[in-house]
Amino acid sequence: MPRRPACWAAATAVALLVGVASAGVALGTGSAPPAALQAPGSLQAGVASVDLSWHLGASGGQFAATEPPLGPDFVDPYFHAIKKRPADALYSRIVSRALVVDDGRGGRVAIVGNDLYLPNDLLNRRVAELLEAHDRNVGLGLAPGPVSGIGAGNLAVTASHNHNSAFYSTPGWGTWIFQDVFDLRFFAYVAEGMARAVIDAAGELRPVRMAGATVPFNEIGGHTYGPQVATDGTPAGQPFSHTTGMVSVVRFDDLSDPARPRPYANWVTLGIHPEWTWGYDVVNGDITHAAMRVIDRELGTTTVMSQRETGTSGPHKDQRVHEPAARREFEDNGFENLDHGARLWADAVHRAYAAIDAGAATAPYDPDAPRRAGPPIALVPFTTDATVASTSVRVAPPTERPVPGVSNCNTSGLFHGHPQLPLLGLPDCDDTLAEVGVPIVEATPFDERDIYEQLLASGVPVPASYFVPSFTAVEETAAVHLMAMRLGDIVATFCPCEQFTDGALNIQTRLDRVDGNEWIGWDWTRHRTPSGRAWCVPGDGSTWTCANPQGPAEDLPPVSDLDYRRMLAQINNDAAGWETDAASLFGMAEPAAPEDVFGNFTHGEATDHGYGMAIAVGMANDYFGYVPEYREMRSHEHYRKALNGLGLHGADFLATRLVALAASLNGGPAYEPTPLDLVYQAESTRAATLTTALGELAAADAVVWEAAAYVDGGRPAVLEQPADITRYAAAHLRFVGGSNYVDLPDVAVERLVDGAWQPYATSEGEVQVQLRFPTLAELPSVLAGAFVWEWTAAFEAFGSDVVLPDALGVPRITTPPGTYRFVVGGHHRAAPLTTAPYGLTSEPFDVRPWDGVTIESAVDDGGAVRLTFGPAGRYADEASGHTHVIGPVDYPDSYASPFGVLGGSRQLFRYDTGTVADDQWYCAFCRFRPWADTGAVVAATVTVERADGRVEMVVARPDGAGGWVAPVVLGPGDAAHVAPGAVVTEHGDVNGARFDISAVAASEAAPTAPGTSTGGGLLASTGTTLAEPWLLVALIAVVVRRAGRRAA
Repeated sequence: MPRRPACWAAATAVALLVGVASAGVALGTGSAPPAALQAPGSLQAGVASVDLSWHLGASGGQFAATEPPLGPDFVDPYFHAIKKRPADALYSRIVSRALVVDDGRGGRVAIVGNDLYLPNDLLNRRVAELLEAHDRNVGLGLAPGPVSGIGAGNLAVTASHNHNSAFYSTPGWGTWIFQDVFDLRFFAYVAEGMARAVIDAAGELRPVRMAGATVPFNEIGGHTYGPQVATDGTPAGQPFSHTTGMVSVVRFDDLSDPARPRPYANWVTLGIHPEWTWGYDVVNGDITHAAMRVIDRELGTTTVMSQRETGTSGPHKDQRVHEPAARREFEDNGFENLDHGARLWADAVHRAYAAIDAGAATAPYDPDAPRRAGPPIALVPFTTDATVASTSVRVAPPTERPVPGVSNCNTSGLFHGHPQLPLLGLPDCDDTLAEVGVPIVEATPFDERDIYEQLLASGVPVPASYFVPSFTAVEETAAVHLMAMRLGDIVATFCPCEQFTDGALNIQTRLDRVDGNEWIGWDWTRHRTPSGRAWCVPGDGSTWTCANPQGPAEDLPPVSDLDYRRMLAQINNDAAGWETDAASLFGMAEPAAPEDVFGNFTHGEATDHGYGMAIAVGMANDYFGYVPEYREMRSHEHYRKALNGLGLHGADFLATRLVALAASLNGGPAYEPTPLDLVYQAESTRAATLTTALGELAAADAVVWEAAAYVDGGRPAVLEQPADITRYAAAHLRFVGGSNYVDLPDVAVERLVDGAWQPYATSEGEVQVQLRFPTLAELPSVLAGAFVWEWTAAFEAFGSDVVLPDALGVPRITTPPGTYRFVVGGHHRAAPLTTAPYGLTSEPFDVRPWDGVTIESAVDDGGAVRLTFGPAGRYADEASGHTHVIGPVDYPDSYASPFGVLGGSRQLFRYDTGTVADDQWYCAFCRFRPWADTGAVVAATVTVERADGRVEMVVARPDGAGGWVAPVVLGPGDAAHVAPGAVVTEHGDVNGARFDISAVAASEAAPTAPGTSTGGGLLASTGTTLAEPWLLVALIAVVVRRAGRRAA
């Protein structure tokens, strides 16, 4: 398996190993050179994090199975799930984070990040209501706490789009098809939690310096649907590599001590679909939470995450962007890949920090030829005095789409005998009637498509698509909420949409200060094929031949010149005017002449009112679906097209207005509402009234359920203590806690260091918990208050190819040997209406190195002892006849776990590269954490016992051919052996058995097949321990070797 630790960690890891660095060292906390230090100005910021982990028993998100939520073996007495399978385990806690920024001159904004599947307008309106009510009460002396200064006009709420956390916050019934049903209790819980995060952040305001950088980054995401062929035979879609290819970091350093500024908060924006884990019935924060854990521990910060081009950027899979050996099979491939992706994401944030500290010069960025490294794309240097402002409007939807719609079926299909039925494909267009219509059309003596073209040519405005309304189904309101925020020379637009790559790039390039770089959409004809030919070449004067984007070594059938020119027009023509063009039904009907077609976007940059850094945020404030640009709406059928609530020109509708709003914050004209916008204020008033009613009802409902919760049986106590383990195993703690309604225990693991317990791992993805729910037969005991709620916590010990920080920020590639313990905090209801906190601490348990390294052979050839090590795994691919060798040391894959999601065995990932050697064979679902698949020996010593009683320790060296050699000459009466612990891998794991070397030609040790670790082993049972110097030598060796390999 390829080695993936970050190069920046190498030097620090060496320092830690030799005792130079302290346990509290965190990476990336360096500040700018003294010359760059700034005195505090008027700028202030505060940040806060609130735990919003909802109750187990609710479903684990979109991919949870649709099935009855109760049965003989599982009952949730609190009825969280209605149509989805309930989740019974938590991989990582769910948080909401808020950032408040104040310029000291009356400008204040708040950005809240939550972990919901979609942004919900009614929920976010409720948050603003709660904040405004809080401030009123504080002003009247009726409530404690700081005045937040935040309301509907300066609050931006962004959703992570997590597919693996509870989503019960919308009365939009259409989402219930693929999620679960609205729950008033959840609505109240999340609204109150987000409001609390903002209030807490306002209470943490302190002087800061602010800077920002956007750096290239395309290491974990890829285009979701990639290259396509349009229905007219022209190239469509985009390459799998076509994302925005960037991450934006807005950094806030605490200036409470001006002489020692320290990183305090980050606002990080990246477009990525959080669907790395699918339907495992384990609630988790997916990639965004994993990345926040790594970033914040290494920088000492609190990070708020937002999305960008979520609509077209998904987790990597197959060969779309990276080579097989990178093993970036991130989609639906277990939990350990979360840490792999988080490491790559965190490294990009470190690069942004380094660029800010160095004041690095920016370099142009071309999405047609994106770079994955190099200088920042945008950079705004530190400032302590910046204008903070926001503008928020609710506008009418496009004229041709008075209410949001769904399906967006192409009208042209009606003329091909391929009529589509909207909505029935949930949400796609249903093709059932094509089975009847296509044979009829094919039997006619004329081409029905000509009828469509003739109608267009004669000026008949035939709508290019048709839809059914989705108002109240997916979209909660019809008025479209648009927002922009200014943070000094940084501007952010907030799109109520699942933004596409081209839309995000269009907004950002129109708002920067670079003339002539406006991005108007992907165009295959700007590119050449792998052979160097133009993508499309002219034929006989009336046709064009284009390479197939799904396999450019082959050409598509020739297309007409009209279709070719129409393709170019749909991408490149200026879209200005479509909203007022009655002849085209306000953009719904495509003109016959390509030169009259309204293209992807309205052309025009706001350079005079531009910024040093622009961030196009998606999944914000409200949800009007995916918003493909015009070409992608017209060219082919796809799920994302079906969910565009704003119609054919929805991408331009949003982008052009958001650009205008952002420009207005920097000297541009203020947004002038249209007469239709004013009409839709009545709709906004309706939504506000509904919000208040829902909010008050939800708050009352939550109080009733809390009061009615059953008494919990038993008392909090440990039922089963953790056993000692080696690496590549897990320690488990079983204990009595509270019910799923009052309890979701926060479990941490501490490590004993120099006689004191220190934090080591937390429930942020390192310690998992699971609850045993009652069976149907046990329900009476729940109602009687006698049911004992049993919880299980798990902590894995392992070596890894990924450098990850522990709870103190110390970089680790292995779980250090030592003594650990579980620490639990939760809530238990011992009597009606009485819920009290509890705390439990387990007995200590030991983690030791894995002792499964074997000496496969030792040969005394008269002048040296030659050694080979294992155990190597061998896996035969019967289809190809190829045997995959996993080694030289094949670590265990899994362990006996009470968590049902873990299990299985290695699987083969095939890649069409022309050689089976590139195929990868590993286990993705065997564990939670990123265990190393294989290890290499980095130190080995042979013990020689001379006949005269002397003992010599002879260090072996690699022989360059996969073995090791120790210069040993054995005389009469001499003996040699490899002692337990004398062979050490790069992860500090060892051989557990002594191996005697006899003076014969060769002796073979029976290899131990890699398998399931049970937590013991010979090293543990004999009491033999690994001498600390061996671990030191081994780990320094691997870090230095890796640093050298990276430098090379």
